[in-house]
Amino acid sequence: MRSVWKTALAILACGSLVAAQPSSISRAWEIGIVDRPLTIEKLSGVVPGFSEFLGAPKISSDGLYAVYRADHETADTVDLWSVPLDASAPPVRLNGPLPAGRYVREDFSLTPDGQFVLYAAEQEVLGRFDLYRAPIGGGPSVRLSDPTVVTDDVGSFSVTPDSTTVVFTAAGLSGYQVLFVTPAAGGAVTSLTGPGIPGGFVTRFELTPDGERAIALGDLLTNNLVELFSIPIDGSPRTKLSGPLPPDADIYTFAVAPDGSSVAYIGGQNTADVWELFSIPVAGGTRTHLNPTLPAHADVAPDLLKISPDSTRALFLADINLDEAWELYSVPLGGGGAVKLNGALVAEGDVNAMSDGVLISPDSSTVVYRADQQTDELFELYRVPLAGGTVTKINATVSNWGVSQTFRITADSQYVIFAADHDINGFESLFSAPLAGGSPIDLYPDLPADQGIDPFCSVLDPANQTIAFATYNAVDDGSTLLTSGYTTSGATRINPTPVTGGGVVQCTFRFDPSGETLVYGADQEVDDRFELYVARQGQVVFLTQLSK
Repeated sequence: MRSVWKTALAILACGSLVAAQPSSISRAWEIGIVDRPLTIEKLSGVVPGFSEFLGAPKISSDGLYAVYRADHETADTVDLWSVPLDASAPPVRLNGPLPAGRYVREDFSLTPDGQFVLYAAEQEVLGRFDLYRAPIGGGPSVRLSDPTVVTDDVGSFSVTPDSTTVVFTAAGLSGYQVLFVTPAAGGAVTSLTGPGIPGGFVTRFELTPDGERAIALGDLLTNNLVELFSIPIDGSPRTKLSGPLPPDADIYTFAVAPDGSSVAYIGGQNTADVWELFSIPVAGGTRTHLNPTLPAHADVAPDLLKISPDSTRALFLADINLDEAWELYSVPLGGGGAVKLNGALVAEGDVNAMSDGVLISPDSSTVVYRADQQTDELFELYRVPLAGGTVTKINATVSNWGVSQTFRITADSQYVIFAADHDINGFESLFSAPLAGGSPIDLYPDLPADQGIDPFCSVLDPANQTIAFATYNAVDDGSTLLTSGYTTSGATRINPTPVTGGGVVQCTFRFDPSGETLVYGADQEVDDRFELYVARQGQVVFLTQLSK
């Protein structure tokens, strides 16, 4: 007769496991999996009654910490906090002590290695935001924006992929804004753009995927002449990618190819009052004109520019056929014929001109776009191959405004998640549709008639299995947090029933990298006392040893 016994395993929050080695390799072992019950734990510890959770937490790349802003110590003084996701220790304040009324800015970031947090705060000088680095588990913070070099607020900042170097904008000793670089551990602060010029400004910068260059847009040489530059962060000479411009011309926006090989940009490169699309190697070189010849009335729309994940094609909008009728085009990034992607537009119809109104699937096969293509002011969702082809509508019949502005494609390129009003009640429901074709699935058919779902706040888990979303209603701010799979109709409630007036705070929930842990903010226990919680779900894995 065979007997069965189980060896206990330690299951980590991220879903990994640690097991003792069997005493005899001659015995047979099998792996078993059972569903793990949903558990909720408070992460924020004991907080005062005035505490207000102030936004979505950020989760470290290793899934060990959540970092968030809150006024846990002094009312209206917003500090930066870190807490282990396994709730093994209380939160620790990452920034130095702040005088009453000061705050850490909301644009803090975690280094790619998950070890440090970068943040801007008026920590030492009232009204001036300096840049700091702090260990994610707690410890002394280091000021990166040396006050002997930086004389005003730090603007935007970014860290290289290897977590060693930080690039940021701020005013230098001249009083003019420049681009600085400094070691992430602290040290010398060096201007990458010289002393700056009167009135000059770095409009935007982005690091290349290898972290070796900053692509920067700004009037760095001539006031009010916005040009595009490629700037090595090691201090080597910069290159002006946009070259000579006509009088009164500007460059408006740019996108860096995911493989780091080139930059696409929109601006008045050839004619001051005509926006067009160009590409150029990231270090400079031959410039390629990407859009077709434009009629006298036409422009490339400055609000949308996307490069496919495989770095082969660029998407842009232009009103080539009819003035102010914006249509979607795809063109090889290295040059070649542009193809129109959208179907024929109804009178007054357009492809949505906002950046999140057009998405490219992660596998670079398909474009999904939002347009009032068939009925003016009724926006619907369509899919089309990246290089052009048959256009297919994704959504079923919709009412009111149609499909919401925000939609998502899952990381495995299998599904489109979108919100729309299908029931003519003014509230949106959440749907999933196979990207390759098929009928949409209502992910929460039991949504009460007086409630809706905000798609902007929904988040997809990295494991391509679940979406988290919150309901809203027109009566109060209390929301319910739910999760759903992509392929089946029906949702699971995550947060327990809160006190009267309480609920989940919209846009404050995030998955850990495993997709099995969900962090959220809520006034769950006391109305208007906002705290941080973690919900754990997924499966428990165990070993079964078989013996005779």
